[in-house]
Amino acid sequence: MNTNYLQCPTECIDPPRIDVFTAASCNSNNFYKTGAYGVYVHVFDENEVLQSMRTLSESASQTTNMRMEMTAVCEALESIPEATFAAINIYVNASAIADGMNSWLKRWKQSGWTTEDGELVVNRDLWMRMEKATVNRLVYFNTVKDNPSTTLTSKKAGALAKRTRCNSERSL
Repeated sequence: MNTNYLQCPTECIDPPRIDVFTAASCNSNNFYKTGAYGVYVHVFDENEVLQSMRTLSESASQTTNMRMEMTAVCEALESIPEATFAAINIYVNASAIADGMNSWLKRWKQSGWTTEDGELVVNRDLWMRMEKATVNRLVYFNTVKDNPSTTLTSKKAGALAKRTRCNSERSL
């Protein structure tokens, strides 16, 4: 995984807010192809001043765009120390992630990981991983389309994902 960190000062250990912007890039959403994700993590102090920023990116073969979107969220949450008590805002392009974490997850678990149509939940491994990464944290899942002020950083995450995927494909 490619990780770029800007160090957060010691007094920023428990910031009041962390914003995470995720995006994915895949050759095809319907077939298993090379894909990648890009993440921007912004840490703000109590005065809403950006204190630090880091990026995460990684490519994978035989994947889908949705798996990369979900992996981006998992990797971002797992990169934030468990002892951090800040509110974490996750901004995703895939509304299914926000809907899944905000409302569908509880029902899926109660129904043995099946949908309302009786089908098995796709990407269950990543839903479980994502849920585990939210335990004992204050995490809000949002879609970029519902938050126009997040569009620029979301586009940067998308560009990072695409660049990572293209670099991976060139090295094959």
